[in-house]
Amino acid sequence: MSQVKTILCPTDWSQPSRVALQAAVNMALHEEAELVLLHVLPPLGMVRGIASVAPLEQMIQEEASQKLSALIAECVPPDVRVKPLIRFGDEADEIHLAALKADVVVVSTHGRAGWGRWAFGSVAERVLTGAECPIYVVGPKSARDESNAAPGDGRGSCFDFPYRQVLWPTDWSEPSERALDEAIAISRRHGAQLLMLHVIEAPEASGEGWKHRQRAEVELQFRELRGRKNVPTDARHFISRGDAAPEIIRVGLSEGADLVVMSTHGRTGWQRLTLGSVAQQVLRHVPCPVFLVPHPLALSGFGEYWNSKRQ
Repeated sequence: MSQVKTILCPTDWSQPSRVALQAAVNMALHEEAELVLLHVLPPLGMVRGIASVAPLEQMIQEEASQKLSALIAECVPPDVRVKPLIRFGDEADEIHLAALKADVVVVSTHGRAGWGRWAFGSVAERVLTGAECPIYVVGPKSARDESNAAPGDGRGSCFDFPYRQVLWPTDWSEPSERALDEAIAISRRHGAQLLMLHVIEAPEASGEGWKHRQRAEVELQFRELRGRKNVPTDARHFISRGDAAPEIIRVGLSEGADLVVMSTHGRTGWQRLTLGSVAQQVLRHVPCPVFLVPHPLALSGFGEYWNSKRQ
């Protein structure tokens, strides 16, 4: 997120998506970026008894356009460049296509009952799995905290810009290091302190000597990382033991993290986004937004499909 020129924010008119819009507006103000506000309408297809669906599509599109204009007038300040976008089609496909021209997508984890609901097999998870740009996710706890806040006013909210504390959890995988690059760029751009966390998930039955050696090994890994990466000098690292998701949430809370930066895919463990995974738990319970960084290897199954859609 070192250079953000275009921010995509899909909306389904739900309250959570309005909270995501607030976050996108604040980000656009801070980054001086263009905001693309997208609403996807379901394809009408062939309707029995109607020779052509074109007039009906036009009527539905005009109604959605008016609704989108009213949302912009209510929620987007005049000093934010905003582009309304209405598309017919599969929700995940259309979000993906719009995201091809965006630097970041801002979404809420919960919407109405359709694509905005983050659950296994949902459209939103399809967006996550195949995303080519980072996704800024506003979780349900953040949405509850911000539901009564005025859009465009980040003062005193979890969407404050610039950030002060950026938390990066790692499992030492290559995807998590890709997320580190984004975390470093964000912390430098915002003048924030970078907090690095590794959770040791060894059984509690491990002896004290083994625990000591484990901690020493992790300390060496952090030292090597600092020498290899352009980690800010004021960055702090934490080593904890236990289940990864609760520890990430606990450290985020205790250190007052404004943002968690992590990869959508990890080794084979806690960072893989599936129902019940650590990443999903963090999205549901961490009291701040989560910045999800896609990994190229995770997109191999989507490459030809999305490239064909670009045409």
